[in-house]
Order: sequence, then C-alpha cells, then structure tokens
Amino acid sequence: MPKNSVSQGIITQAGFTNNNIAQTKNTNRSQITFGNRPWELNPTDFGVSRHGSISGSEAITLFSQLKKGNYLDIGNDSFEYSTCSKIRENNLAFLDRLDYSSDKRQFIRHYQELTGFPNLHEVSRRIKRTFVNAVEQSERELANSKYNVLVAGYDGVCSVGRGKAFPGSDLDKAYVILRGTGYSSDDIDVVNEFRGKLWANTDQRLLSYNHDEAAFPQVYTREQIERLTKAIDDKDAAKRYRQKLTYELRSSVDERQQAVLNKYYDDGIATYMDDYVKANPYWVEYCPQFPKMNDDIVRVYNPSRENIKNVGFTLEAIREGEILKGTKSYLSLPERPFVSVNLSQLAALKRMGDRKPKRVVRDMVFYEFPTWNLDKQFRFIKTLIKSACANNREFTTEFAKYFSKPGQDMFAPLIKALMGNL
Repeated sequence: MPKNSVSQGIITQAGFTNNNIAQTKNTNRSQITFGNRPWELNPTDFGVSRHGSISGSEAITLFSQLKKGNYLDIGNDSFEYSTCSKIRENNLAFLDRLDYSSDKRQFIRHYQELTGFPNLHEVSRRIKRTFVNAVEQSERELANSKYNVLVAGYDGVCSVGRGKAFPGSDLDKAYVILRGTGYSSDDIDVVNEFRGKLWANTDQRLLSYNHDEAAFPQVYTREQIERLTKAIDDKDAAKRYRQKLTYELRSSVDERQQAVLNKYYDDGIATYMDDYVKANPYWVEYCPQFPKMNDDIVRVYNPSRENIKNVGFTLEAIREGEILKGTKSYLSLPERPFVSVNLSQLAALKRMGDRKPKRVVRDMVFYEFPTWNLDKQFRFIKTLIKSACANNREFTTEFAKYFSKPGQDMFAPLIKALMGNL
C-alpha cells in the first residue's frame, strides 16, 4: 500500500525539515542522520579491501553494518537524490565482489538465517519482532516513565500483516503512543528523543524505514493524540455529518435508532471502494476546516490540516490494525472521530482477499527460490537488499513482478482532497 502520501517526516514535531538539520559527520557514529546524506561505507574501516574479490565472511561483515539505517538513508533524496543515490550504490557495491560460488553460497545461507527467507510468514514474524524489540529497547534506554509505551502497532493488512513480506519491508501505518509528560511543549522533546532511539535500535536489514518518509512510525504522546482527536470532535463538521446520516435515514437519533445509524456507518466502511475520496466523506469534509501550515509540527491547541490528516491514519490503525505492544484502553479518544476515520479502508481490507498482484505471486517464492540456480538466487537476494531503500524508484527489471511498480499511489487524490487541493 503506498505510504508517501501520509508522510509525517522525520523529527518534524520539532519543526525541522530535511534541509535544515545540521549534517551528522560520518565519524560520529552515535548521532542520527534524520535527513542528511547516507553514511559512506568504507570497507577498509572493517578490515576489507576496497577492490577485488571478497570472501563470504567479508561480505557478511559489511552487510552487518547495514543494520544501521544511516548507510542507506533516503532522507535527503528530495534535495540531493543523485548524490545520495550514488553513495548508496557505492555502499552496496560489495555485493558485486563475491565472485566465487562458495562465497555466494555462504552469504545466501547467512541471509536466510538472519531473515527467515524464503519463508515469508517467518520473515513477516521477524519484522514484527524487530519493531517490538526496537520499541522496547528504546523504552529501556530512555528509562523514564514519560517514555513508557502505552500502545504500538501497525495497519495489519500490509505485506507483513498478510504474511508475505520480504526482508527490508516496512510496517504500514506503524505508530507508537507514549505516556508523555502531560505538557504539550515538553512532549515535543519526548517524541523526538524516542524517535531517535527507535531509528538507532531497529535492524533495518529486516525492517527498513528507508522506503519513503512515511515508512518511519508515527510517534505521539497520549496527550497529543487525545487532544488532536478532541479537536476533531469539537468541529461542527462532526455534528453535520451525523445530521446528514440521520436525514438519509429519515429518523431522529434516539437510543433505539442509534443502533441503526451505527449499522449504516459500519456497512459503509466494510465495503471497499477504489475511490478513496468517496470512501471518506467525513474526513474530506472535515480536514480542510483546519489551517494549512505546510509542515508537520504537532500543534495540539491549534491543530493544522496536516496534523488532522496524519493523526487520522494513526487512529484508524489503532482501531482496525494489529496491536503489537500494549492496549488501546490506555487512551481516551472521543468516539465519533475514532470510529469514523476510514482513510486506509482497513475495515474493508481486513474482510477481503489480497488485492495486490505482487503479493499474489510472492506466494510462489517459497517453492521457486530453492529451484533457482545459485547465481539467480544471489541476484534475487541482492535485489531484496536494494529494495529496502528503493525510494519509489525502479530497482529491478528481472524480478519486477514481485515488487510494487514505482510511481503507483492510490492515495494521491485523497491527500489532495484532505489538504483542500481539489
């Protein structure tokens, strides 16, 4: 499912953009790039020559460095794509230096042991476990109650949710809700500190945040998400929407008829629509009533249109998706916005078969991969590694059917409607 349309960006709660964050030096490995150029992977730093053939063990040593997302960082691509792309290409060049069958075989075996590939159900399980481990490790390292994770999860219907993820996939609509301080100004720092830890603690060979900006999980504190949801509930649009449904039913809403009204709504979100704009009459009417700020800074007392767009996707994931840690009972969310959001149509997608052609053909990888010759197996694994930082650009022609076609974005019309651009 395309994700670039729901981008919150990285560290944007503090108001930073990819272009104005001070550059992290490659020598200071404790810092996080968040929008700078990728780190350069220098083989000699790890005892590997710059040129010529390398052994399987040497390739594994270099591959282990890719656990840090910094080496494949796409955060600055919108400003310096050609430069960043070249750095990533150079960082992955070691994969082309395995010239001998025994070394390729050793690397393939290591990759399978790490990821669970080609068993895609196992790959998906490890991706979810990687996310939970990163969340819990970040919580432990920050060691303060304000960083306690109340609930974390994702949409539950993406490749991981379907049990068809490749290593290096992301978790669609992933989110983390923290306890926070209870004070909006302080919570901005809490969120950004946790995001930094989450980036550093995630093994991005398994779970990659380098697909687009929205691949990075949304992080909110409890106060932030509760206040944003209350701001939605306070708008007149919510009342008008209820009145509209009531009129269509030609009845008033009392206790008996409320059940009918709820069923009317539930039937609506249970039916998938290819037109995401028509599937979202409430949010499309509602979102443009907030001011457009052209950034993703979270403003809980005067929410922006961008805030409402972003939090809507998270609310829907909390309601319909798979919770991996904690429980949504920790949150006090006004009912109508919480149950009405249908931006990703998760309720409908949960009830129907897989719609994506790429995932249908992936079912056969478990059986096909062992039958391929060694060189084809190795080419496919190189493709998987490159796919973790493809940034919606073409990265394979040989194996294109297993991956999303670059440029596809079903959400684009919906985002334009939400932002008032239609």
